[in-house]
Amino acid sequence: MMSVLLSLFSLDIKISGALLVFHIYFPFQLFKPMNNILFH
Repeated sequence: MMSVLLSLFSLDIKISGALLVFHIYFPFQLFKPMNNILFH
């Protein structure tokens, strides 16, 4: 039972970590072309 909880917990950490990376990285990818257009 404990190992199942631990594996779920580590999976949850991986998912939240991936979401965090996505939320930080993706807006930069979106704003980079906009910045190039605005500040050229």
